[in-house]
Amino acid sequence: MYKKMKKQMATTIIVIVAICVVAIVAMGVMVSGEIYNEIDRVDINEVKDYQIGSRGGVNARSKVTAILDYFGTDDEGYYYIIPYGEDQYIGMYVENSLHEKADVIAEETYDYLVGDRDTIDAYIQTRGTVYRMDEVCYEYFQDWFVETEYLGGNSLELIDKYTVDYLYVVESVGLFQLSNNLILAGGGSIIILVIMILVIIIMPVGSIKKVKKYIANNGLMLEAVESDYMNGLRLNGKYVFGRKYVFYPSWFKIRIVESSDVIWIYKHLQVTEHSVYGIKTHTTSDHSVFVKLRSGKCIAISSKNDSHSDDIVMALNKLYPCAFAGWSQELQTLCSKNYPELIRLVDERRRGIL
Repeated sequence: MYKKMKKQMATTIIVIVAICVVAIVAMGVMVSGEIYNEIDRVDINEVKDYQIGSRGGVNARSKVTAILDYFGTDDEGYYYIIPYGEDQYIGMYVENSLHEKADVIAEETYDYLVGDRDTIDAYIQTRGTVYRMDEVCYEYFQDWFVETEYLGGNSLELIDKYTVDYLYVVESVGLFQLSNNLILAGGGSIIILVIMILVIIIMPVGSIKKVKKYIANNGLMLEAVESDYMNGLRLNGKYVFGRKYVFYPSWFKIRIVESSDVIWIYKHLQVTEHSVYGIKTHTTSDHSVFVKLRSGKCIAISSKNDSHSDDIVMALNKLYPCAFAGWSQELQTLCSKNYPELIRLVDERRRGIL
């Protein structure tokens, strides 16, 4: 009996854990709204002209390892020139907070180009959006190449060959910015999962504590209780109604009461109206059977439909003929306003039957 009870509670807990894990994963995905955009982000060098034309902007990412120079500024940030593809260049816009870091890369890039260093060590991992430059921005962009003659000349034909009118607007930086959020969510999920696994192992053991205590306090024979449990009517895989005892789960524990504690059995229908923007769309019906106990607690047993509820009420009425079966306004009034009287009537019926 105890093994079966533990297995029953373990199954219940596992289902709850599974639901929690799904919820945790969902929360992990929602930790950063960027995760959805990240799916669409492409390497900056893979951005195509038709994408910008049709979408107005392309979510992109880039490990910026070289910067030629800045070609303009405004109140909020700086416009830089970065390599694009094998031998072309585009603009990059960063906020003022990234100005110093970008300048370090630009200085190392200059030193590398003039032969003062062998590698460019500084870089920034970025995420942002690629847009088409407006006319004024592109004019400043071209002017830099005209004035510096970086490409070996200052003709616009030459400059147009090696420049692309894309502006990469940096929105976030940091190699692990997105990953950190996911790591935190994942780490939290693992911790919670470990705790839940321990709960799965520990809680079923404690779930039968109430039953053991009840048997010990009332001087009952374990064999008799076990026989009643094993041969009782099982409903929904977790409620057991024996001739002498009722076993039901409550807060991850199996509880036991005498059959004489069953006071009232009746079916219950919960109708829920659903609406969208205040307009009623449909209704749903949840069928169940309520079993009121002497303590005032109520065992709610879900059922498939009205006919199934009738079958459950009938089966329980055969087991507990002293209890009232079926709903009535009179019984409802007694239950809500004079519950002791309802109990007295059931006890009186029991004395008459017995």
